[in-house]
Amino acid sequence: MDFADRRRARRAAVQGLYQCVITGGRSQQIDLEFVSANSTAPLDKHYFEQLVTGVSKEKDRIDAQLQQFCSRRIEEIDPVERVILRVACYELMETPEVPYKVVLDEAIQLSKTFGAEQSYRFVNGILDKLAKALRAIEQQSDDQHGGA
Repeated sequence: MDFADRRRARRAAVQGLYQCVITGGRSQQIDLEFVSANSTAPLDKHYFEQLVTGVSKEKDRIDAQLQQFCSRRIEEIDPVERVILRVACYELMETPEVPYKVVLDEAIQLSKTFGAEQSYRFVNGILDKLAKALRAIEQQSDDQHGGA
């Protein structure tokens, strides 16, 4: 697995899920459209499909996790930020092989690319709290080993 391919998969998943939120489309349509559109640039198609399918199927559970750390209702969050938060939350919950620091960094970068000017701060604040709750053991291990 190439890190850049996975990064492109994450980016495409955020774009596809955002499209789904805006148009009310289904995740199966997103899979076909985005895999076709990104066929010229290599991306981890399996990871893309995992993210799109997982976020779509687990939306209620993801939103419940996120809501614990949000001062407003999930539906009131900007759609771009909401999708980025959902993808990152899914990764924190379901992909323990991806270090939490990578999940947070990728979400921040996506926020800087697609979100409003300071949205990355909001996303980082929510995900930092969520990571402490979902990946406490991993964070303790990092702390004990000097963050390495």
